[in-house]
Amino acid sequence: MVHADDLKRFYTINGVFPGAVLIDGFVAGMWRLARTKSTATLTVELFGASRERDQVAREAERMLAFCASGASHNIRFAPIA
Repeated sequence: MVHADDLKRFYTINGVFPGAVLIDGFVAGMWRLARTKSTATLTVELFGASRERDQVAREAERMLAFCASGASHNIRFAPIA
């Protein structure tokens, strides 16, 4: 489920949708993965102050281990736009 006010954040000019961060079944943010040959950077934007930020960071590490094994991993939390 996504709040109507947050839904418009998912629409981009080029039509590429970011990944959704789910917390307890609700969309609580979005993420994007950028890769180079040696580095993978996962940028997470949470929709508001989230008490679950540490848990989201742990899940981001697990996702990077799966999606970008062998690369250097970076996780960054972007400010809300």
